[in-house]
Amino acid sequence: MASVKFVKPAGQQLNGPTTVISKTIQDMPSNGIMVIGIAGEGSDQVKKVGPNDPSTATVEEIGKDASSRVRWFQFTGKRACKVLVDAIGADGTVVDTFQLVIKAPAQINLPKASGPMEFEFEPDDPSRPSQSNLRVYTPRNEADYIENQVYAVGFGIYLFGCHVYCKNLDLPVLVPDSHINFMVSKAEPIDTNIYPNLASADAAIRAAPSAPAGVTRYAFYRGAGGALIVPTVFSPATTPVTIQTLLTARALLADEVQNDLTVLALSIVVGVVLRTILTRLVRVGSKSADPLAGEPPPLRIRRAIGRLRNTAQDLLGKNPIRTSEVLTEPMTYRHSITADIPGVSYARIEQGGSMRFSTGANAHYGEGVYAWHPGQTKIGTYIDIQVPAGTGVETIKVDGQSFVRMVPPEGNVLPVKIVGTNMPESQINLGRQVLKGGK
Repeated sequence: MASVKFVKPAGQQLNGPTTVISKTIQDMPSNGIMVIGIAGEGSDQVKKVGPNDPSTATVEEIGKDASSRVRWFQFTGKRACKVLVDAIGADGTVVDTFQLVIKAPAQINLPKASGPMEFEFEPDDPSRPSQSNLRVYTPRNEADYIENQVYAVGFGIYLFGCHVYCKNLDLPVLVPDSHINFMVSKAEPIDTNIYPNLASADAAIRAAPSAPAGVTRYAFYRGAGGALIVPTVFSPATTPVTIQTLLTARALLADEVQNDLTVLALSIVVGVVLRTILTRLVRVGSKSADPLAGEPPPLRIRRAIGRLRNTAQDLLGKNPIRTSEVLTEPMTYRHSITADIPGVSYARIEQGGSMRFSTGANAHYGEGVYAWHPGQTKIGTYIDIQVPAGTGVETIKVDGQSFVRMVPPEGNVLPVKIVGTNMPESQINLGRQVLKGGK
């Protein structure tokens, strides 16, 4: 084969002067793209031009200058390394070569996102010692994210939700109907934080920017006593495995409900459902339901949660959306003071370190202490109260508003500590004096 040499443009034009780079060391430009050519009478007979390790760069032939007999190629670096670039003739022999040094890019182009992102390093690849691999971090990749733990889902007509069976838990976890939305097909997390509980996750969502049209915002938090990472909404977009398994369980149960529901209804005495309820358990990936031997496994209901459920009411017929949790650490809520003498109410709560329940007709959604979420505005005179761990907190959403109902595991008062207020100090002192004089 006639002589062939590697060249590169000496100027800005491909049809201008060239510089021979055969058997030299060349640096890839900082933008990661380099144009080189093969020149000489035998250039047309060169079968292949490229690095001897194809993983280091991509090569594309971009043109030919017939007058100077140069074929031009564009190299795009894929990783930092040193590699030999060969021109190979029709018989498979190397007719010319040079070494190319591909340096790490000056900047990293990150994927677009609607919010903050975090990154983590993937394990090193021994075959590419100079390459560092990044991936976007998401709690959905964690081992204890519920989608990575679920192995079966149980559904029953009187569960008002579903049972999720997880690998690292002995008993199933109840996901209430209010946590499930089958219509959410597009969802974005507000961030990659894992919040300690549902209340703090909901608060973060309220403080986050509005979602684009058609997109639901959600957050991650610790559920099931901290054993699982769960999203604030279970949906096809956030928990596809759980939702698909639940839908299978519902479909398998549907045919039986028409007849068996009538029988069960006849067995309800004074509004109490029999313990044996119509339920189906479906394993992930299965198309059929496993028969349950006897009664479904019991729910893990903590005392405060049980109390919230047993005292729930709907005196106004508003059909509110309810979610409940037991606090694992002290939390602060905002309580409106509506008494005629607010300072006396303040002093009484301060002195006793507790608040009485709203009951009867004044407790539209059940007995307990009612309060707003932290930072609520336009509610008049208020106190910020810190409630202890172990408190049962029910978030109630109705008529576009969201507030909480709180109960302790036992007793008829809720321990609280006043940590803030918008009440004037003079009014507070007057209330203290009135309370003191009344002894």
